Amino acid sequence: MYRGNIYGGRRGVGFHAISGIDMALWDIKGKALGMPVWKLLGGGFCDKIRCYASSLWGPTPEATYELAGRYRDQGFTAVKFGWDTWAATKPPTSPSSAKPAAASANRTTS
Repeated sequence: MYRGNIYGGRRGVGFHAISGIDMALWDIKGKALGMPVWKLLGGGFCDKIRCYASSLWGPTPEATYELAGRYRDQGFTAVKFGWDTWAATKPPTSPSSAKPAAASANRTTS
């Protein structure tokens, strides 16, 4: 299945099917042996895992700072900020929100 999916770009429905079959096979093996899959895959390696909050950047640095503070107040010691995928399609609203040249390369100017 993996080799046959190279022409599809190794993404999409083919990989979803491979993943589903893989999980089902591990589940079948675990049930047959009476073991949980995590033990079949080597067991646990950590007693504790550090949790982090995940959020989009705020619209301004100040708003992002406030978001980070709220997560800290909730007990998080780390935050991962990501990009807003639809923001690249919006025109800049101020000079400070201008996009890099690569992000706006598909725009035409007159």
